[in-house]
Amino acid sequence: MSSSHTQKNRGDSTPLPPINERLAFLRPPRELLEYYRKKIAEFDEEHEDLVKQLEQYKATFEEQVTIPQRAVQSGDPYARKLQRSGQAGTKQAPLKAPGKQDRSKEGKKEDPQILLLQVEALQAQLEEQTRLSKEQIETLLEDRKVRVEETQVQHQRDQDKMKSMTDKLNKTQKLLYESTRDFLQLK
Repeated sequence: MSSSHTQKNRGDSTPLPPINERLAFLRPPRELLEYYRKKIAEFDEEHEDLVKQLEQYKATFEEQVTIPQRAVQSGDPYARKLQRSGQAGTKQAPLKAPGKQDRSKEGKKEDPQILLLQVEALQAQLEEQTRLSKEQIETLLEDRKVRVEETQVQHQRDQDKMKSMTDKLNKTQKLLYESTRDFLQLK
């Protein structure tokens, strides 16, 4: 212990060799080196997989961000028109598309209002689309119901017609049989 303290005290005056040189003298066993090489390879693979996943998430995120941005951009003229007219429920197209000059004049104070109007306009569009979709589904279901009923009626008519024709055929065969029998008896 005293020698290590002495070396530490002397270490202040003589610098220690770099870590790589000290590790070179250790000569770790081959198994230990292989173990750490495998671990490093596993971590590298895991890192690559995580980077790939991150890239996929980034692409998905960017794609999902562009959809609302497009919706907001397409709703921007409507929102400005609504803001000018003060009617939050109308869906009239603006007379002209606002340019960058209009945006700079309005300032940043109106941005929350514009965004609110855009959201309301998009919600109204969504509600209208939902209502129209429901009506279309109801119409299609009603058409389907009518077709099913018509098919059932036609099927019943065909069944009745077949029964009637079968009865007529049986009667005709019976009459033919009787006529043939009577004819043979007369001979």
